[in-house]
Amino acid sequence: MFPEGLKKFFCRPAGFMAVAFLVWLFCFRGYFLGQLGFTSDATSYYDHIRFFLTNLMKGHFALWDPYWSGGVPNDFFLRRLCPYNPFYLLILLLSGVGIDYYFAYLIFLAAYLFFGMAGFYLLCRRLMKDDAAAFVSFGVLLFSTLSTRIFDSYMIFIVTPLVWFFYFLILFCSVPGRFAALGLAFFTMILMTTYIPFYFLIILATFVIVFLVVCVDRVPDVLKNISGFLSREKWLALFLV
Repeated sequence: MFPEGLKKFFCRPAGFMAVAFLVWLFCFRGYFLGQLGFTSDATSYYDHIRFFLTNLMKGHFALWDPYWSGGVPNDFFLRRLCPYNPFYLLILLLSGVGIDYYFAYLIFLAAYLFFGMAGFYLLCRRLMKDDAAAFVSFGVLLFSTLSTRIFDSYMIFIVTPLVWFFYFLILFCSVPGRFAALGLAFFTMILMTTYIPFYFLIILATFVIVFLVVCVDRVPDVLKNISGFLSREKWLALFLV
């Protein structure tokens, strides 16, 4: 009944993930149809990001927000949402082609969520070496309470880069290469300029401690791989630092 190419697509992990995301969009269609709105912290983040991007389009990097509490330093809000995240360009692109800012922001949130979920799938597949188990993990997280929080919280701004950071960290420790090193450095920069970096550092420290306890026999191999990369790619390593 279906074209052969369509069958092959849906038999691949990417096809399953696309279907899962379409189901997610259907479940939350009330937001994307304008029937439901943001609540709690999501409302203020919507305003902060809009203020920041509106000024950025005018060539201004806003350091002061006159619309909150009679005027406040905007740096505090910028640190929460990470002003250096290139994914905000999606909002500007969609707004530039005529899409209302509110819906452009919703599309950005959904895309950022799905990007994080895709990273979680790749992370699980690398850890478990099993496509089916990785997809089940992806589905459980996608339809967990985490995905509902994009409409009332800032959690997604922390979770998405955190997932990709750990994917590139494990990839770099297993097979050190330029791609893994660049990805690791990129998401480290985002995390260190997103809200309170101490959250990220606590999670990273916990991960390292558990790894040292559970996989202590692999530590020499990891150190050997990293030292080999540093000796081969001295200039790249210096640049990333």
